[in-house]
Amino acid sequence: MQEFARGGSEIFRKEHVFARYGGEEFSLLISEADAKAGFEVVECLGVAVEGTPFQTSAGPLPITVSIGVAQLNSAIDTAQSQLLPRADDNLYRAKKNGRHQPFVS
Repeated sequence: MQEFARGGSEIFRKEHVFARYGGEEFSLLISEADAKAGFEVVECLGVAVEGTPFQTSAGPLPITVSIGVAQLNSAIDTAQSQLLPRADDNLYRAKKNGRHQPFVS
């Protein structure tokens, strides 16, 4: 987890907010971006993760990420009441779709 967090922090811009959200879940807040731009950012993360196997005593272990993306709709959303739950729902949809399949709504 620490290596993933460090790697994510190196990939994203300083104005992005990247933080651990749960046990194995992280959130990334990107200002001034639509869902398409958000998808492009997380796609870079997915490629970086796949290209960097986790080193273990038994040898390298390939890893992938499941990513859910949600765009803030300021007319109806607040970060706590709508945006994060929608992104979390999208995360679980991405997991159901298989490896390296971000889900965007």
